[in-house]
Amino acid sequence: VTTGQIYWGAVPFVLIQLLMVGLVIAFPNLVLGSIEKAEAVDASKVQIDIQQEDYGGSPAESQ
Repeated sequence: VTTGQIYWGAVPFVLIQLLMVGLVIAFPNLVLGSIEKAEAVDASKVQIDIQQEDYGGSPAESQ
């Protein structure tokens, strides 16, 4: 098998990829059609609870 045969064998796959890119550019709903709009989040109402662990006390206590 020559290198040229390998390259010519890859050409159809490259053309298929270029066709798909063209279709996505022309018809973006092909990939975006099922995406729903995100719900707006009010940052002032977000509450993050972080549990703090005690790993042996403060450094001053260990001396």
